[in-house]
Amino acid sequence: MFAFARFRTALLAAAVLVPLAATRGHAQALPTPRDDTDERLSLYRGELLRDATAMLDQWRAAFGNDDLRTLMRFYNRKAVLQFAGSSTIQQGTGNVETALRAQLPTVGTIEFALLDAEVSDNLLYVVERYTMLPEPTAAADTAGEAPALVTGTTTLVLVRERGGWKIRAQMFMPAAPATATAAAPANAVHENGSD
Repeated sequence: MFAFARFRTALLAAAVLVPLAATRGHAQALPTPRDDTDERLSLYRGELLRDATAMLDQWRAAFGNDDLRTLMRFYNRKAVLQFAGSSTIQQGTGNVETALRAQLPTVGTIEFALLDAEVSDNLLYVVERYTMLPEPTAAADTAGEAPALVTGTTTLVLVRERGGWKIRAQMFMPAAPATATAAAPANAVHENGSD
């Protein structure tokens, strides 16, 4: 009986050790990626973001030059646009063009500062802070008043169509009036509900 117990123990040990010997020792192996999918995806998305940034630079140049014809090339046919202070949302290229035609002469100069961006294969989400110095009006010129600086945030959603990026949604939101108790730095971004 004693020999049978030894045999059983040896058989049990072999049953446990043989599968371990047949597999690679993970504890001693250097961690390496199974494939380069994650790296390729990061590179691909970096290229998409670079393409979208180039498109947005062209949009900004056209916007700064009041070039409505060029601007309209950057909007998706179902685009949604809302300017700061407007309760009306324009949808579709015809309505977007009408709104831009009315607003461009009054906008003046505008600068953007990136706050957040996220890119996927076919969508790009961008949040930027904008600062606009509107064109002076005739009444302000006569009164000797300088136009007031306008600041806020803009949210953009871009879609990829036929290899290029188009604006699907663009919303300009004015900055909330500063209060003595809730003044935050101009570039503050609150994450995860924290202040």
